[in-house]
Amino acid sequence: MRGSGRHVVFYGDDTWLNLFPAHFSRQEGTTSFFVTDYTEVDDNVTRHLDIELKNGDFDLMILHYLGLDHIGHIAGPSSPLIGPKLQEMDRIIEKIHSHLRKLQSKDSLPNLLIVCGDHGMSDQGGHGGASDSEIKVPVMFLSTRSVVNEVEWRYEEIQQTDLCATLSVLLGVPIPQNNVGKVLTDLLYNHNVEQKVQIIQENTLQILKVFQHNVGKFEEDRAYSLYQRAAKSHSHWLGHLRSNISEPAWNLQGEKIIQQYKDSMVAMTSKLSTSLTSYDMYALTVIVILIWMVFLALLIECYKPLSHPFVHHQLLMTIAFFLGCVFCHVTICTNGLTHSDVLCSVTSVHSVVVQAVVLSAFSILLPVVIQGLFTLRCNIPVSLLRVDILGVFLVGGTIIHTLSLLSSSFVEEEHQTWYFLTVTFHLLIMYLVIKSGARVVRAPGSQCHGEYDAMYTEISQDHSVHSQNDSEHNFTRLRSKCSTSDENYEVPLHERSVSERSVSRDSGGVVYTLPKGRLAACVIVLILCRIMRGINQTGNKWLLQPDLGDWLVRPENQLILSALCILSIFVIIVVKHKQLPWKQKSILSISVLTVYLYRVRTGAFFGFGIQKTQGILEARLVFAFIFVFTALEVHRTIFSNSNIFSLQNTPDINSVLAYPSNTAPRSNTVSPSNMESSSNKADVGLTLISSIQCSWVIVMTLLMKPHNILLVGMVTLQEDIIWCDLRCWILQLPVSLRTLYCLWMGQAAFFYQGNSNSLSTVDIAAGYIGLGDFNPIITGILLTLSTYAGPIFWFICSLKFASTTSEIKQGIRSITQESLCSMVHTMLLCAAFVLSVYSTLTVFQRYHLFVWTVFSPKLLYEGMRTVILSAFCFFIFIGSYFLSC
Repeated sequence: MRGSGRHVVFYGDDTWLNLFPAHFSRQEGTTSFFVTDYTEVDDNVTRHLDIELKNGDFDLMILHYLGLDHIGHIAGPSSPLIGPKLQEMDRIIEKIHSHLRKLQSKDSLPNLLIVCGDHGMSDQGGHGGASDSEIKVPVMFLSTRSVVNEVEWRYEEIQQTDLCATLSVLLGVPIPQNNVGKVLTDLLYNHNVEQKVQIIQENTLQILKVFQHNVGKFEEDRAYSLYQRAAKSHSHWLGHLRSNISEPAWNLQGEKIIQQYKDSMVAMTSKLSTSLTSYDMYALTVIVILIWMVFLALLIECYKPLSHPFVHHQLLMTIAFFLGCVFCHVTICTNGLTHSDVLCSVTSVHSVVVQAVVLSAFSILLPVVIQGLFTLRCNIPVSLLRVDILGVFLVGGTIIHTLSLLSSSFVEEEHQTWYFLTVTFHLLIMYLVIKSGARVVRAPGSQCHGEYDAMYTEISQDHSVHSQNDSEHNFTRLRSKCSTSDENYEVPLHERSVSERSVSRDSGGVVYTLPKGRLAACVIVLILCRIMRGINQTGNKWLLQPDLGDWLVRPENQLILSALCILSIFVIIVVKHKQLPWKQKSILSISVLTVYLYRVRTGAFFGFGIQKTQGILEARLVFAFIFVFTALEVHRTIFSNSNIFSLQNTPDINSVLAYPSNTAPRSNTVSPSNMESSSNKADVGLTLISSIQCSWVIVMTLLMKPHNILLVGMVTLQEDIIWCDLRCWILQLPVSLRTLYCLWMGQAAFFYQGNSNSLSTVDIAAGYIGLGDFNPIITGILLTLSTYAGPIFWFICSLKFASTTSEIKQGIRSITQESLCSMVHTMLLCAAFVLSVYSTLTVFQRYHLFVWTVFSPKLLYEGMRTVILSAFCFFIFIGSYFLSC
């Protein structure tokens, strides 16, 4: 248009201005990324409309409105805001069309108004997926000249590229040389058949040039054969111009030729869409190999390799491998057979830096992997040999889940895998709880009746495997002291029994009692799992099914949503208050209440007449409270003079409970003074972790969707029940398996939020909470924290499970950096395992039909999750270093 001397004006999404600078006669852009604004962003476009219609000196005017798109992001397509916004757009369209009809004269060319969308919208309000509702939009062509009295409505799909070719023909400008769009002949109602055939022929020749340039041996392709057939028919048809053929028959033959040209264009564009997709195979191969090397290096660390001479020459090996990698890299890049814009270019600093990093990584990892493979003697860690059914299920489930990602259907419905694994794991815990019932045979009138009563009381207060073992030892001692020929005392407790027992005080006989408290805890955890999965439907198959969240966000249910969220906030306060000092308790209460006020301000909750705003002040107050909340606890920890990550002399709390007041401790216990000091250190450590967890809960309530505050309350309650009533079963496992359990729960929470492996489920609005303007860095951080809120919550929980142990080493509790290293190692190993397998699959399936709609989005999610997990591990290392100094 610009090259042809036409005048184009534009108002709206500033993305156009970045793509086409200095192409418009008049222009003004609006920020497309600030999605919380859906009023001013449209008003800034409409205010230019009257002026432009009055001037009328443009050949093309483009108005790109953003309000409807923004409403979809923040409230979804069923929001009550949609109706008024559509009516506003209707009035604008009517205004433009009416004005153009008034300008239409009998001899002038008709004006054309095109109404369409640049993308669709999913039921969640996003448009990053590949569903029909996201990629298909209606398009209307409104002419100012009436063509026929009756319009024949029919459904036809066109491509966005077709608009470019069609507008070029209608405006009398050349079709862009690289455009592969097809002219819409239905809009050529002012042209006769001969003119239409000529236009379609020129359109086909233009696409043919692109086809010949990008497709090797194009003469052998079916698309070229179709073109030759159409060209031959066209030539034969033109030969009948001066013959005696009737005009209707001649026109009918012309329509057939048009269809033949269209068929050839469809075949050529289809071939071009595949041939134009090129991959940097060298870079892809190198990166996949590098990921596998990271995974192998982490896997080797799980074993205890024997000493090897290579170990003493690590530096020499690194240098040798670096030189070898450089030589191989230069050879591959200069052989003429392979070219990589990423790894073989030396013209940009970015490419050189990437090459240096990749070569350095290879030089470091290759010696580690090779020396590990040479020295590995299958020395399986002793802790893995003692793994019970829970540990086997955790490891097996992780492997099965990773392998399931080789199927596109399992990728789309990955949430089902995590729901099944987490629920089954808790069912296994319930099975072990039931199996842990105590069988007691006891005779009345025993001379040791009082001592047995003390032991029964001890069992009922039992919270660990080892205190139970001590109880069995004391029962054995009492039985040898008090047993007679007619009395039999035995407590055949299950070796993994770590649960509360109600031991009968009856006069004798066999008593088998269920641990009702632990059993009830299991049932509640399972019920919460079921409710949480029903709040947000996700995946692909059931995504469009109505869920609890859809029902709650309806305008008529706002009062119910508000009441349930108040209940959820109350649960959060009650659960977290018992873990915090009084100052933090006050800040926590104020923070979550301010979150509710923020939701009232934005119109999500019932507001009792409170004026609606964007809630920027309230959101910033919440962020300030979170900072103060965390700073107070960190300050208290630093000045408590407690080395919380190196408690070499801290007694196991469970070992303290194992000895009643009338029972002398064994020789390996610590003195009361040391015990009190060490217990205080343990309290400081757990309080710090609990405070960080509380801070994150506040962040979750602020950033997640309004109805997901219910989810935050249930996740918090579920974690508290597991920690208070079921943690003893988790603590029996090695630290690595406890971490694996938390990773499972985090992945389940990720999908509970309504996330999926499609980009359309990302809640864009969360990135603008508390912002008055678009800031790409802050918006990106908030968006990431909101999307991965559930996994991060369970990352923090893994700290609690990793820094608490039920293992007794000479009667002393050992909370060391070794536990944290084991936790970090497990997290990185799991991430590397999934990435190595899935990245390999994606490379092999790069030409798969679903590579861009299924495999690639999942790879993006896994990559971002790995970045977050790596950052979490980095902060753990930094924090443990400073707190242990």
